[in-house]
Amino acid sequence: MNRIFLAPFAAMVLAGCGAPAVIPGSLDDTASVQAQSATRIVGTVAKSTLAGQTVLTMSLEAKRPLLKNTAQDYTFYTFMDKETRRWRGSGSGSRLFLGKDGGIYISSGPTNTELWYRVGTYQSNGLVVGLPLSYTLDGEHAFDVSNAAIHLRIYHAYQSRTSSELEWSRKVPRLFEVN
Repeated sequence: MNRIFLAPFAAMVLAGCGAPAVIPGSLDDTASVQAQSATRIVGTVAKSTLAGQTVLTMSLEAKRPLLKNTAQDYTFYTFMDKETRRWRGSGSGSRLFLGKDGGIYISSGPTNTELWYRVGTYQSNGLVVGLPLSYTLDGEHAFDVSNAAIHLRIYHAYQSRTSSELEWSRKVPRLFEVN
């Protein structure tokens, strides 16, 4: 009778051998790291009002597997001295304006349209609101996604080591106006 119970007991004990141990919490951490590394920032053509006129802009969506997607029609930005790799400042946010020259521009703020900075380039056969937009950011600029927002990290070469502002241009880019 002992032999009858011994064989199933041995099979049950050996069934777990060779299986990886499950450590509580490690699965969540791994999934989080994988989700952050697999995040894609998708740009789509949008329209916004600027100084009383409707112009084309780029809206952003962070596509994140296993996490909630984040979408916004502007970007917060921070800038770093490219040479010293030290953060120099930040802006509250700006829309990403599409220039007729193929450039993506930010303005110095939501109401100040006198200062401009080029952050990237886009390619498109036709600009139709709602369609995806192929783009690349200039230099080392990169998008960074937090839990609730998409930030633009701008790496900029400064004229002086004590400067705390981006080298803005006063030349207004030619933007696409929507009738």
